[in-house]
Amino acid sequence: MTVQNSIAATHCRQDVQNEITCLVNLHGVLLKSIRSLNIGFGLPILFAVLSCLLHLIITGYFAYIEIRDENCSWRIFTMQILWIIFHTMGMLIIVQPCYWCIMLNKETGNLVCKLLTLKNKPSVSKRLEIFSLQVLYRPLEFSVCGLFFLDRHLCTSIAAAVTTYLVILLQFQSKGDEN
Repeated sequence: MTVQNSIAATHCRQDVQNEITCLVNLHGVLLKSIRSLNIGFGLPILFAVLSCLLHLIITGYFAYIEIRDENCSWRIFTMQILWIIFHTMGMLIIVQPCYWCIMLNKETGNLVCKLLTLKNKPSVSKRLEIFSLQVLYRPLEFSVCGLFFLDRHLCTSIAAAVTTYLVILLQFQSKGDEN
């Protein structure tokens, strides 16, 4: 029984080492794939993000103008609000999958660190250390032509930009009303 247990334990350790090596290789392939995606789809995503930004500004402005109008058409105002929701959802459809990948990569790094704290065979610990360093020094990053990253910070930046431009447009609107 002890001979079979030691053979099974040795085979299991080899499987663990091979699995960790496979994970390291798959993570490297994933990083290369994301780099290719960043290069290949950077320009179309840039235009999609800029389109959402401009549409959110324009639609918000027209919604404000409609609500300030004495003969406010609630149908038109409702339609403007629906367009704002539509463009916001379009932005989230672009950003959210990238954010989930980044969060799962961070969770993977945390799990590898937890595995490093366990008592392992030195060869397994060495491979886990290599994987941990790869996750730490080669993070998952989705970028748009190197200009900005696709994560939730982009959504807050766009919300801030839309708010700023709407305030500027409204100030020009009030200056025009005075003249």
